[in-house]
Amino acid sequence: MFNDEEAEDDGENDVTEDDEGDMELPPRDFMDTNPTEVKGDPIFEGDILLTQSQWRAMREKKGIAYETSYWPDDSDGLPFCTLQICSHGMDHWMEHTCIKFQETTNINQPHLKYIYGGGCYSYIGMLNQNGQDISIGSGCDTLGIVAHEIGHAMGFFHEQSRPDRDDYVVINYENIQDNRESNFNKYSTNIINSHNIPYDYSSDMHYGSTGFSINGKTTITTKDYLAQTLIGQRDGLSHRDKHLANIMYKCIDKWLAKCGESQDPCQNGGYYGAGCACVCPSGTSGSYCETETGSYYGALQSSCNEKVTTEGTLTSPNHPNKYPNGPEGQCIKWIQAPECHVPKLTFSAFELYGKNPYCNGNSCCYFDALEIRTDNLNYGEVFCGTSITPGTSFTGTGREMVLYFRTKSDYYTGWSADLTFEKQEGCE
Repeated sequence: MFNDEEAEDDGENDVTEDDEGDMELPPRDFMDTNPTEVKGDPIFEGDILLTQSQWRAMREKKGIAYETSYWPDDSDGLPFCTLQICSHGMDHWMEHTCIKFQETTNINQPHLKYIYGGGCYSYIGMLNQNGQDISIGSGCDTLGIVAHEIGHAMGFFHEQSRPDRDDYVVINYENIQDNRESNFNKYSTNIINSHNIPYDYSSDMHYGSTGFSINGKTTITTKDYLAQTLIGQRDGLSHRDKHLANIMYKCIDKWLAKCGESQDPCQNGGYYGAGCACVCPSGTSGSYCETETGSYYGALQSSCNEKVTTEGTLTSPNHPNKYPNGPEGQCIKWIQAPECHVPKLTFSAFELYGKNPYCNGNSCCYFDALEIRTDNLNYGEVFCGTSITPGTSFTGTGREMVLYFRTKSDYYTGWSADLTFEKQEGCE
């Protein structure tokens, strides 16, 4: 994999808890800091609480009648005990569905109880008990995370648990922490009913690329490599999340009846909304979403993502200035060399956020990292800090190579590398 100079780690940019100045450690992913059980109930898939009977059913892969776990239709809404930090997430759900939340003083009925627990977690669906916890603990108080946990309470599973997930993602079990493999199980239609909504890389319920990684390498690879930066977003419900919720809770039927329509006229993944008009996904236009103008994911893709088929210089976003944090700091370069050639990448600059005090084994490039996939396009070696010295080269074993750059900070200038296509020996 390595040509010319070996990549070295000289320790520069490594971050410790004693670092001075204005540099702050970015927050860790809540999946990595959550407990494994709460009050004797196991935490399933990182943030789903299961009762003992639900846990047994899941382990035995028996069907669970989750429609009976949906919250009842009640003109007074879904009762809850509120915390101020959760109101934004509930408003988000109410804005995009017919589900209503209402504060209650009657705790002797099923209701949601927000707590400041030791992480971010929720039970799945409505339990037949008086009050079920949703924990919004430290580091959980963002719209997307609160909406994610409310999603579990409304009956949503994680997106990558769907029966059809293998058509869209690859699970890299060799990169998963010991005893965490079950977090990546997929389940049958007896357990998860997707209501014919297509798989959604951009779902608020999807794991991120490195969830439960033991070595910092990718645990979930999207089969469309350019979609890698989409999974794990926590900005809020996606269009398909909203569509699914509105089917589950029969919101669309209610809106059609209210507006005097006999059937949903919306096309191409749109659905009939509360305003007596179609709610259209990205990549469509027209009153009925009848015109396809692009990809569902087109508007969500990082501007840095691209297929690369010509030689030239590749860089991190904004290089030689500091790379941005957030979605625009994520980047996929899917390199495709001509027939009988292999890609060769020679770095001229490399400066990222360094290793950090939360190291778990080899998983030290936690915050910012460049993953270089040379032979196995599902994952590769991971680099951060100044661990690639100028002049270091990487050569693919075949025509394709993938660079996956991910960031949680905006302190450094990133990387630059020259791409050339080398003649493949023995190929005519």
